[in-house]
Amino acid sequence: DLLLYYLDIDARLEAGEDDHPTFIPGRLGLVWAGEGRARRCLGWIGEVHPEVLERWGIRAPVAAFELRQDALVG
Repeated sequence: DLLLYYLDIDARLEAGEDDHPTFIPGRLGLVWAGEGRARRCLGWIGEVHPEVLERWGIRAPVAAFELRQDALVG
């Protein structure tokens, strides 16, 4: 939120796919900005599924996010 605030980007978080294998169902959000034809997906944020963490040998809960640099300046 703070990065988007300083970039003067008004963004919203919307529910992502419930069947994405990397994330816990209901714990994936897509970051959107703009309206109408100018609407663009800036990235995603979510809580990594425990089975994924187990495969990587990670014992603590993990949240991950990605913001597309090209979408932030476009």
